[in-house]
Amino acid sequence: MNKSLLDTDIFSDITKGVNPTVASHATAYRKAFSRYTISAVTFMEVIRGYQKKQAARQLQNPSLTGFLSDRHAGRASGGYPRMALSEV
Repeated sequence: MNKSLLDTDIFSDITKGVNPTVASHATAYRKAFSRYTISAVTFMEVIRGYQKKQAARQLQNPSLTGFLSDRHAGRASGGYPRMALSEV
């Protein structure tokens, strides 16, 4: 299995947990790499979707708020921006 950058549609399918095939692949991926990797674009699309739904609980998720901390600023500004979510 190769490490992968998830797009918004796949990431959304993983978080919804509806498709058993996607869920099993996601579980195997998490076992191999311990986290998902998404782009800054996907991150912002997720945030915008939560804002539109007024999903306060999801917006307070430490995995999302941690992306905005100083330790991620250098990575996001220097080259290919990405975020690894350790929890979904």
